[in-house]
Amino acid sequence: MARIFQQCQNNKQIGFTMVELVVVLVIVGILSSVGLSRFTSTNSFHERGFTDESLTAIRYAHRLATTSGCHVQVSLDNNNLQISRWSSCKPADHNLVTSLLRHPKNTGDFSNPVPAGTLLTNLNFYFDGTGKPFDTSSELALTTVTNISIGSHLIKLEPETGFSHQ
Repeated sequence: MARIFQQCQNNKQIGFTMVELVVVLVIVGILSSVGLSRFTSTNSFHERGFTDESLTAIRYAHRLATTSGCHVQVSLDNNNLQISRWSSCKPADHNLVTSLLRHPKNTGDFSNPVPAGTLLTNLNFYFDGTGKPFDTSSELALTTVTNISIGSHLIKLEPETGFSHQ
């Protein structure tokens, strides 16, 4: 009898039942569909990247204006971000034609396209030789903190120093 009982124990199969395998596959499918949907929409990643690029570009324009003593313009609209300089270092009329600056990485003109579907604040301003920001159209110094919204992100431009931050 003991021999038969020992033989039955040796024939015991180890593994998962079909029900257990199906339940695990269903749970994995639900988790992957929820997790994958988070990564298929890349708009927020492009928006964040453009915000970081814009902040860096504004800081670059500020540094360039203070080190060169020339006025440097930053233009933001729904199409692109551009950094330019007038042909004259300190023009008497800021409505003169400006020329785009070269990108520091020598990849062409400093013009970054806005990602599709990203809404932002249209703004034209320039930094004078001291780094103070001015409105391009009125040529008046900015007196309050200027908020530049890029989608759900915000860049703040300080009026006295021209310092930009998030």
